Amino acid sequence: MTPQRRTAQLERASPPDGTAGAIVLALSSEEPIARYFGTEILSHDAGAVDLTRATPGLALLMDHDPCAQVGIIEDLVIGGDRKLRGTVRWSRSAEAQTVKADVEDGIRTGVSIGYQITEWTVDETNQANPIYRATRWMPLEGSLVAIPADVTVGVGRSADDAATPSGIIERVKPEVRMEVIIPAAGAPPAADTRVADLEALAGTGLPDPTLRPFAQSRMSDWLRKGTSVSEARIELYDEVAKRHNGASPVGPKGPELSAKEFQRYSITRALKGLLDPKSAGFESEVSRDLSKAYGRETAGVFLPWQVQASAFAGAAHAKRANELTVATNSAGGFLKFTDYAGFIDLFRERLVTLKAGTQYLPGLRSDFQWVRKTSGSTGSWQATEITNQANSAWALTTITLQPKIYQDSLIASRKMIEQSEEAFEPLIRNEIAQNHAVAVEKAVLAGTGASGQPTGISVAAGTGASAVGGTNGLAATLAHLMAIFSDVTSANVPADNFSYITHPLIMAKLVQTQRFTSTDTPLWDTRRGDNGILGMPSYMSGAVPSALTKGSSTDVSYIYGGDFSQSVLGEWASMQLVVDPYSLGPSQVKLSSIQMVDVALLYPTAFSIMKDARPV
Repeated sequence: MTPQRRTAQLERASPPDGTAGAIVLALSSEEPIARYFGTEILSHDAGAVDLTRATPGLALLMDHDPCAQVGIIEDLVIGGDRKLRGTVRWSRSAEAQTVKADVEDGIRTGVSIGYQITEWTVDETNQANPIYRATRWMPLEGSLVAIPADVTVGVGRSADDAATPSGIIERVKPEVRMEVIIPAAGAPPAADTRVADLEALAGTGLPDPTLRPFAQSRMSDWLRKGTSVSEARIELYDEVAKRHNGASPVGPKGPELSAKEFQRYSITRALKGLLDPKSAGFESEVSRDLSKAYGRETAGVFLPWQVQASAFAGAAHAKRANELTVATNSAGGFLKFTDYAGFIDLFRERLVTLKAGTQYLPGLRSDFQWVRKTSGSTGSWQATEITNQANSAWALTTITLQPKIYQDSLIASRKMIEQSEEAFEPLIRNEIAQNHAVAVEKAVLAGTGASGQPTGISVAAGTGASAVGGTNGLAATLAHLMAIFSDVTSANVPADNFSYITHPLIMAKLVQTQRFTSTDTPLWDTRRGDNGILGMPSYMSGAVPSALTKGSSTDVSYIYGGDFSQSVLGEWASMQLVVDPYSLGPSQVKLSSIQMVDVALLYPTAFSIMKDARPV
């Protein structure tokens, strides 16, 4: 479960041993705190507070930053006023001593506790605002913060001090850890897009239009419990699976990072933690949380989806997918992580097929199956009122996504990892985008279906192939492009979502080829932006097969056309980074990334491919 937080005011009191000048933090109380899902109360009954992690002392941090520890909190005890307190032992670092001085001078007066709840009781007497009482919870850390929330506890006030400032609480969405200030009465409230986002999801954002009644029936419960859009989407995918095969293959995407945690996260430090477990810190803790969420163990680390999203978005502006063919020891391409839901945003920056409409299904945890109707019932006009139509039945088949494993291994020096963190980090993130985006794009378009590869669009049975150049291939003409379009639309596939994808060399040829003789309108009109071919969405990708042989030609490539929303890319669990520090000797490290994906076509007749287009 994602750790929660609540803040308070600092409280100074005499420690149990009477040490003069010591600081006692009142970390928590039973003060009700408003959450999206209702009102939360932390029970301080006997046995409710699990102090297992507090035995050696809780870390005292600045603003919940695990890289900014200024001391520890010892001798935690629950007082008669049902508040949890502990005594601060400060670090001797210059930063910690500066913070200590600010506390003693009354400048820093806010304290916050990070905690994890494992057991609840719920009082739904007031259904508009149910009360969630945490009957078993564990303190994880204490932090000095600028803005208090639980104002009944803290430092700088004794146990019987009842002064409480008003108008400040902490609101926490279930999977996003962040502190929000609620404006004072009369001030306009901060914008909350969750309701609008959920309504959009239940309207036009459904993975299956038949889910609309289900989504609308769940809306009130989502709003009452504070369900995030990500959680609602996962519930909808679960419902799809239950309707088709009675299983629930979509797993949680795991805990998310706050904006501050995201800024602090370093893939390079995650690597160092694998090489030297003693140096493992925040990144290793995040990986353990993800491992628990996925129900999977790894010998390496899992990457949070926000970090992966940042890597792909950044790399989108660095190089095109078709240029990403070179990896060096210093590039760090061994760091290929993934996470649920991250790829849908990341690949849209990187993968042409997703721009064209390929559906992305993240977070799978078992085989995923659809039932497809290949033929329906038949009817006819009846000659008389007493004749009857002969009985007919549907013909059904199944479409299954099963994980296919892609692995990439590269080599880096220990010196690079240890000494070049600032330079190494962007190289790692760019390499994540480069290698894995290219591999997945090729799988969607032309995976062979053999040797562990997914079956791509050009290999799947049932796709159209009316556009043929000839014995040795041929430069595409308007007739070829129209044949591709006709293949698809004559199979009763609507033209609304039709797109073309081809190789950059073929695109260059189409730009120079007149649609009709003695006109200035080319087959690919760059003046139309993305709607270059016949006014329809048109894309180029280096992942399209090229330099193929047909007859005497060795420069043959493909032109794809179709409704790409009828293709699905599924991903299982989370991409893993595994480190081998031994096989290459003491100075080099082998790093392997492992990702599981598969491709399926809902209706193969929604696609047609010209497989012998030439760029000359």
